[in-house]
Amino acid sequence: MESKEYINGLWIIDVPNRDDALGVAVEASRVCRGSVQVRPFN
Repeated sequence: MESKEYINGLWIIDVPNRDDALGVAVEASRVCRGSVQVRPFN
């Protein structure tokens, strides 16, 4: 797929702690070939 527009999204994941969230973010970043931000959601 080729696009001239920027495509983004939002993922909400339920993990027990920040370390697990960072692990998911590292894997997602590698798979998506882009940066992933981790932010707490209460």
